Parts: sequence; C-alpha cells; structure tokens
Amino acid sequence: MPAYALLAGICYRCLFPYFNPRIKMILILIMAGIYGALLKWYQTDTSGRYISFVDIAFNLIGMMIGIWLPRMGTAVHKKTA
Repeated sequence: MPAYALLAGICYRCLFPYFNPRIKMILILIMAGIYGALLKWYQTDTSGRYISFVDIAFNLIGMMIGIWLPRMGTAVHKKTA
C-alpha cells in the first residue's frame, strides 16, 4: 500500500499544472490501477504467488491516500496565503 501511495502522490505532483484535479485523479487511478493489475498478473508466473483481490483493493486504497495527501497540502497552502 505505501508503494502505491507514493506512486500516486508522485504522479499527482507531476501532473499538477497540466490537468484539472478531477481529471488528474481519474487518470492516476486508471494508470496506477492498470499497472498494479498487470504486476499482479505477472507475479502469477512465480511459484507460490497468486492474484488476490484483497491485495488489489489495498493497492487502490494506497493510491487514494497518495492522491489525497498532496491535495490536502495544497489546500493548506491556499488557506494560509
């Protein structure tokens, strides 16, 4: 979960000046979700590994946290300015 939060947070910061925040959140969830699903599918070739939908759900929660934290930081800066 922390890795996906970091991935989503970095993507949010990098895409900050280019997109509307709502579109940016959707794009990040789609891109990181596809990346996470492909990574889980790729890991099934390793013996003893399998796809867990709970793990994918935790990855999505991590992405949402990673998107939420930078948004809260920008909201604090807007209020104090």
